[in-house]
Amino acid sequence: MKKIIDWIKEIGTSLKNWIKENKLIAFLSFLVVCIVALMVIACLSDAFICFLNNHLIKETVKKGLIKKEEVFKLLGWALAGIGGALGLVLSAKRTKAIQDQANATQTQAKNILEQIKEDKEQAEKQRQSNEEQFERKHKQETYFEAIKIFKDDDESIKLGAFYTLYGLAQEYREAEIEQKQKIEELEKEKEKIKNKEEIKKEKALRKKNEDSHDQILTIICGFVRSYTQSKKYQSDNKEKPATLIQSILNTLCDEEKPFTYINTRERIDLSGANLKGANLTKANLESADLSDANLAKANLFNANLKGAYLNNANLERAILVDANLEEAILLQAHLEGAYLKETNLKEAYLNNANLAKANLNNANLERANLNNANLARAYLSDARLEGANLSSANLEGAYLNNANLERAYLKETNLKGANLIGADLFKAYLERAKLNDANLAGTELNNANLEGAYLSDANLEGAYLSEVNLEGAELNNANLEGAYLSDANLERVGLNKANLEGAYLSDTNLEGAELNNANLIEAELSNANLKGANLSNADLTGANLIGADLRKVNLIGADLENANLIGTNLREIIIENEKNEVINFNNAILIGAIWGTDINEYLDDFKIKYLDDFEEVDNIDDLSKYIKDIQESISMYESKLERQSEQTQDIKETITRLTKIKEEALNRLKDLKE
Repeated sequence: MKKIIDWIKEIGTSLKNWIKENKLIAFLSFLVVCIVALMVIACLSDAFICFLNNHLIKETVKKGLIKKEEVFKLLGWALAGIGGALGLVLSAKRTKAIQDQANATQTQAKNILEQIKEDKEQAEKQRQSNEEQFERKHKQETYFEAIKIFKDDDESIKLGAFYTLYGLAQEYREAEIEQKQKIEELEKEKEKIKNKEEIKKEKALRKKNEDSHDQILTIICGFVRSYTQSKKYQSDNKEKPATLIQSILNTLCDEEKPFTYINTRERIDLSGANLKGANLTKANLESADLSDANLAKANLFNANLKGAYLNNANLERAILVDANLEEAILLQAHLEGAYLKETNLKEAYLNNANLAKANLNNANLERANLNNANLARAYLSDARLEGANLSSANLEGAYLNNANLERAYLKETNLKGANLIGADLFKAYLERAKLNDANLAGTELNNANLEGAYLSDANLEGAYLSEVNLEGAELNNANLEGAYLSDANLERVGLNKANLEGAYLSDTNLEGAELNNANLIEAELSNANLKGANLSNADLTGANLIGADLRKVNLIGADLENANLIGTNLREIIIENEKNEVINFNNAILIGAIWGTDINEYLDDFKIKYLDDFEEVDNIDDLSKYIKDIQESISMYESKLERQSEQTQDIKETITRLTKIKEEALNRLKDLKE
């Protein structure tokens, strides 16, 4: 009995699962069963038949909607339709099962093919791996064999070893480049797990190739350093490198196929190597370490030394024409007599370097650091030194004609006897610079700072010094003939015996300046501030001093013959000393000048060309000229009044005075014309 119950339960569970999986078929089956059951009941039960005859069928027939025979026919067709539908569903089910079986077979076949493909790829990778292992082993054996050969005494054998190592390095380089490209391609589809593994593997191989390449470079450089540093080598190769070393350098620094490249972590390290007289024309030594190296008389024409380390290197009389030394570090380097014409030294570090007598004509030293460098008697004609740092540098006797030193830093720089003809020193910083005996003829020094600079005996003929700061500077015996010093600051400047003939000093500040025995013939000093200046024995013949401030000026022995002093302030001037040296005012123009009562009688001793009285003037042309000068002076004072508050009262009085004199002169001119 128990077995029967278990069997029934098992059948029930199977039926339940079948119904869950085949809900539509189960529903249709249930519907068919229900209809069949009803028909069976209908056949067996007379009462049911009677009911149908008496009610449903009877009423239908009665109304003429359907015949009695057709009712049963209709029931038959319904049953047949349901059976047909059930058949179609079962057929579709069988078709789907067949299709699923076909798909499963196809998937299984595809998996088998993929497995075969993977096995094939794995076999290929294994083959390649075996080949790579064999190749690496071969390279290692070759590498160690070459290193052993390096120890041979025969230079030709050593050279063969070098070329072997070089060839290996190039292979490592090419492999590294290929791996780099492969990594880039793989990274485009990085999301694939397979690619990620490949990238990791390729990066590891790439690093090995990089390391191998750099290791060979280190070995070769180490060999060159140690080999050239030996006493025997230096004794045998005093003027130029041995053939072995020159051949290595030619290959190592090849311009078209350089040993180093962008991904190389190691730089060419030839620090301390003896490369005297080496031929390195067009050599690629970018970022190379050549510190303490001996490159005396070496030919580095058009070489690339950008960012190279040349600290304390010996480059005496080396040829560096058109070489690229941008950002190179040459601290304490020896470049005496080196030929650096048109060389690029932009932003290079040359602190404490020795460039005595070096040829740097047309060189680019823009923003270079030459602090404390020795450039004595160096040639820097047409050189570019914009923004360069030359503080405390020695440029004594250097040739800087037409050089561009715009905004250069030359604090305490020694430029004694330097040739700066036509140089551009616009806004240059020359505080306390030594420019004694320097030639600055025609030099551009506008807005430059020369505070406390030493310019004794310097030649500044025709120089442009507009708005320059020369406060406290020393210009004794300097030649400033025809120099342009408008709006310059020469406060407390030393200009004893200086030549300022024809110099333009309009609006210049010369307060407290020392101009003893200075030559100011026909100098333009209009509106200049000479308060408290020492002009004793100065020659101001024909000078224009319209509107100048000469208060408390020492004019003992000064020559003001033919000077124009219209509206000049001469209060408290010092006019004579115990030696009876006096001022020469002959033919001076003193229209509207201001002076104290102490010199009224003194002026009577001179033939003053013109004071405030115009009664004796009988020349229309002269009077017209004086009127023009008076108007010019009035305009100058009005401008001065707008710009400063000092002497405001004196300026206003002078303007009033000159205006009145002008009216008198105009009246006199009218009378003369009539």
